[in-house]
Amino acid sequence: MIRVLEIFFNCIDWVTEKIGNIVCFFIILIMFVVATSTVSRYFFNEPVTVIWPFIRQLFGIIVLLGAAYTLLYDRHIRVDILYDHFPAWMRGVVRGITLICFLAFLGVLTWQGVLMAKISFMLKETTSHVSRLPIYPFKILLPIASFFFLIQGIVFYLGKRK
Repeated sequence: MIRVLEIFFNCIDWVTEKIGNIVCFFIILIMFVVATSTVSRYFFNEPVTVIWPFIRQLFGIIVLLGAAYTLLYDRHIRVDILYDHFPAWMRGVVRGITLICFLAFLGVLTWQGVLMAKISFMLKETTSHVSRLPIYPFKILLPIASFFFLIQGIVFYLGKRK
């Protein structure tokens, strides 16, 4: 059983690593799109407002997937000045409370994200902007990304660290 969990943990870490490597290129894409929009607005007096809904949705996905990648390498910010001075039993308690909060938050985000994505997909939801860009693909990615972050967090809290 422990061997199966170890294989599962390694698989999740591998997928997180690959997704993190792909997501870093999305940041470059956002920078390019924002720069293009800025040049268009200030140099050609032609604002490209259609891009902002797309960027907001993409950024949300990047944050969730990037958070899982950051958790893989234990690089999230925390207040170690107190935590490091706690006795071992108290660190365990803090870690348990943190895990419960983490599971609750991402569990609800995933659950509500699935409901939101289902409705959005059924309605083929678009932006309210003139361009009517579809936003349901991003809303479908939200529960997937949050679920993946949840799984990576479980792997992390069960002691699997890089």
